[in-house]
Amino acid sequence: MKITYPSITKGNPVYMKSNFWELTANALDWLMPAQCSACQARKTPKGLALCNNCLNEVKHRASYCQQCGCDFIANFDHCGRCLSKPPHHDECVSPFIFSGTMQELIWRFKYAGQYPLARVLAGMFAAEIDIENRPEAIVATPIHRSKLRERGYNQSYLLAKHLARLLDIPLLTNAIVKPKATQAQAKLSMKARQTNLRGSFAVTQKITQKHIAIVDDVITTGATMNEISKTLKKNGVDYVQAWGLAYRPELID
Repeated sequence: MKITYPSITKGNPVYMKSNFWELTANALDWLMPAQCSACQARKTPKGLALCNNCLNEVKHRASYCQQCGCDFIANFDHCGRCLSKPPHHDECVSPFIFSGTMQELIWRFKYAGQYPLARVLAGMFAAEIDIENRPEAIVATPIHRSKLRERGYNQSYLLAKHLARLLDIPLLTNAIVKPKATQAQAKLSMKARQTNLRGSFAVTQKITQKHIAIVDDVITTGATMNEISKTLKKNGVDYVQAWGLAYRPELID
C-alpha cells in the first residue's frame, strides 16, 4: 500500500503559509523538477520532497507504547515496563521506523552536513503529530559545545525550529543546555546510556510553560529523553512529551 504524503504546493498549512510561496514553488516545479531528497537520482512528483520509490519505503510504526515509545503490540497504551517503572516523560511520539529511506535521510541530515533536510523531515514529522494535545512550547535536545563545534550545527535544534514554525508552537531556544560532555550514546549499552547521561543537562532560564515537548531526531533507549524530562520536571514542568522523528530498536543489556 502506498504511503500518502502531503503536498507542499497545494496550500497545505503544514508546508505552506502564503500564496506567494505556493506560487513560487509551483513555478520552480515547472521550470526545474526537484531531485528526490533521499536517493537524489529520480525526479519527484510535483510538490513532493521524495520520489515515489523512496516515499513508499518510508515505514510508519504500527504500534508502540504511548509513554516510552518502545515497540509494543497489544490492546493497551502502555507497556509493562512503563506500568511498573515509568520514565520521567509522560508521552512519546515517534512515528517512523529508523530504516531504509528514513535512515538515509537522517544520516545525511545529521552526519553529512545536509542540514537543509531539516525542512523536509520536519514536514513529514509535523503531519504525524496530534495537534489536539499540543504542548505550550518546544525544546530541542541540546548537544555539548564540543559536539557543536565538530558538527557545526545541532540537528535537533534545526528540526525543532521548523516544527515550531509549522505547528505554530513557541520554541524555547537554549532553555536547556548540556554543559557536561559525555561519551557517544551510540556505542553504549542500554544501562550504560542511562548512567552516561546522569546530571548532564541543565535549565538556563525560568520556564513558565507546564507542558513541554522535547524534539530529537532518533529515539533508541529513551535515555536522553528521560534525563531531559527529569531535569525539566525538577524545574516546574508538569507534563513532558518526547518527540522523536524515528525509532531505532533499543539495545538489550
